[in-house]
Amino acid sequence: MGDSSDQVDAGLIERAEQAVSRRLSGHRLEHSFGVARTARHLAEVYGGCEASHAYLAGLLHDWDKKVPKDRIVARARELGVELSDEMVATPSVLHGVTAVAALPREFGPVPDDVLRAIARHTVPVADMTPLDEIVYVSDKIEPGRPAEHTKAVRDLVGDKSLHEVYLATFASSIVWLFETGRPVFLEAVRVWNQVCEGR
Repeated sequence: MGDSSDQVDAGLIERAEQAVSRRLSGHRLEHSFGVARTARHLAEVYGGCEASHAYLAGLLHDWDKKVPKDRIVARARELGVELSDEMVATPSVLHGVTAVAALPREFGPVPDDVLRAIARHTVPVADMTPLDEIVYVSDKIEPGRPAEHTKAVRDLVGDKSLHEVYLATFASSIVWLFETGRPVFLEAVRVWNQVCEGR
């Protein structure tokens, strides 16, 4: 496991690119590379983490996205992931945490901070690190995302702090879930409230 200040070896990046290209296809593959490039760019703009870690986390963040929603709970249990009732009720958040359990077995060693950011792109916490925030934001604003859902946040990059961009992304994500009639992960609402209380 590497420290967050250590650059990821180019060989690991190449292996990850090849593994993701074999595992995903079509839009999901394009999205993963889009998130990786966006995360690297945000790390270069804002600092706070190694750009190669941001790229690797972006690349691997959707490792388990291809698992059907009606199978993801069973996969989580098979991998030994501790599940709350809220996670079971909102299976769309599980692909981040199952990826963290699966990657060391199916891909190989990955730096701890990269795994943490992958988990937190679907299950955020109140004290997100810069890498966590970068991966979360990149997942929502990479160029393949529809412009109408992301333009307002994209326009903040470089003008606002990373944390402000993250909060705007977090808020827009919750609003989008409500507007589209999708279930909302209640822990994310609690995290939002904690963050607001701390401002």
